[in-house]
Amino acid sequence: MRMEQRAKLRAAGIITLQDLATTKLSKIPDMSMRTYLSLRTQAKAQIETRNKREKVAEEQRNKVPPHYEVLNSSALSAIPEKDDGDIFFDFEGDPLYNEGSVWGIDYLFGWVDKNKKFYPLWAHNLEQEKKAFEDFVKYIKDRRAKYPKMHIYHYAAYEKTHLLSIAARYGIEEEYISQLLRENVLIDLYPIVRRALIIGSHSYSLKKLEPIFVTDEEREGVTNAADSVVEYANYCELLVNGETEKAEIKLKQIEDYNAYDCRSTLGLRDWLVSE
Repeated sequence: MRMEQRAKLRAAGIITLQDLATTKLSKIPDMSMRTYLSLRTQAKAQIETRNKREKVAEEQRNKVPPHYEVLNSSALSAIPEKDDGDIFFDFEGDPLYNEGSVWGIDYLFGWVDKNKKFYPLWAHNLEQEKKAFEDFVKYIKDRRAKYPKMHIYHYAAYEKTHLLSIAARYGIEEEYISQLLRENVLIDLYPIVRRALIIGSHSYSLKKLEPIFVTDEEREGVTNAADSVVEYANYCELLVNGETEKAEIKLKQIEDYNAYDCRSTLGLRDWLVSE
């Protein structure tokens, strides 16, 4: 909800989530009916989730799937047919990494195939980032030669944006990455979820959606992108201090988190297709 939307609701006497979910108002001044109905439906879904979770022990509440409704099933048609060559991709990056005048690095390129086999490419400096990018592009070229209808699935715009920015940074494979985008090889599931579903959660992050479709494992250790950045900084510090064994443990935790995100993206794709 945007701040201006919140202000309009407050001006109409709608202060809480419960107010919005149960209001009898037919319209809100200066707010489109479409926006108002969308916000009210979202509020109702979040109340449904809250009510379900209040019925279980507190430590179990995050495992209870949020309430959801399919509002626009036609949006799911943007998901291509499954292909044996499909992969599910996720970056880990550190925006505070600095090398000369360059800031930021994507230090882990990770993906799984349809069988959940995980493939990591690590990069701890810019030279290694360039090499990881070249290796990833070669992998995609070879895989597309074998599976011409394959797609690269990801969640939210980071992967698409950073493939473009890395290509531009090193002046390599820019046309090929643009070709992948033109040919709709990269499939971002986030906007598909937003168009197709109302989910009773304050966030549409992958982690918040997981209780709906992930049932066979739980996140442990590093559990979100912010943790990943912090733990990578801790890894670098341990390495500088010569604590290589502890540093490797940190790196393994980040890799496990990335692999989980990739498998989660696969799980989300399969669940959306089943809907």
